[in-house]
Amino acid sequence: MLLLLDTSLAEESLVALADERGSRLHGTRVYPRREGGSAHLLKGAHELLDARGAGLEALKGLVVNRGPGSYTGLRIGFGLAQGLSETRTLPVVSVPSFDAFAAGHREHGVPLVVCYDARSRGIAFVIFPADSEGPIKAGSDAERRAAASAVEDRMELGERGVLIYIAPAAALPGLVPRPSRLVGPGVRTLARRLEGEIPSDLDLVADTRRAEPQHMAALGAQRLLEGAEDPVAASPYYLGTVAAPAANDGR
Repeated sequence: MLLLLDTSLAEESLVALADERGSRLHGTRVYPRREGGSAHLLKGAHELLDARGAGLEALKGLVVNRGPGSYTGLRIGFGLAQGLSETRTLPVVSVPSFDAFAAGHREHGVPLVVCYDARSRGIAFVIFPADSEGPIKAGSDAERRAAASAVEDRMELGERGVLIYIAPAAALPGLVPRPSRLVGPGVRTLARRLEGEIPSDLDLVADTRRAEPQHMAALGAQRLLEGAEDPVAASPYYLGTVAAPAANDGR
């Protein structure tokens, strides 16, 4: 079985149990962070395993949400994954949430924009063009064609070079493909800040605050087959580093 840890949201943390192929979830537990939820993740993992009549020895791997997301939350998730990996000799992989959102919401011929709430800095977003299998990357033809290339605040996410942009909510409609579908934890914030002035060719899917755990698990299972990561060396995608790499603003 696989254990999934998703601590990317500032509001809550999730732990889930899936089969080894990531094709079926055996259960999930969600804990509000304001109630110390992250401290209950390991307990939740034991509860999920107990319900299957199993213990930690039944785990074959760990899947952790890499973000983008909460600075504090992602550190907790990666810290727990590192601890379990070292004490139980378990392989670990991390999955960016935008890949999981794409697995659940991409449609042929429709660009997808995965949005994150960057608080006072605006909306952070990753673009999946309609004519590309993956998100826009630095130096790609898709980057040169994207209007978002004019955004001043952007960064390359990890070794894959995926670009995440950040802009005020009011500017975002002019920076993303039109038409397109918008998903992710920043969509509700975007809709609120646009105050109802949402272009008709932008489809905002409001009930997509968290990437579905079944998609995270399935992608994690695929990556485990390709080879585990070093959980100490892997770097989460902190939203707080988009505009200021040296800053720790609690995100």
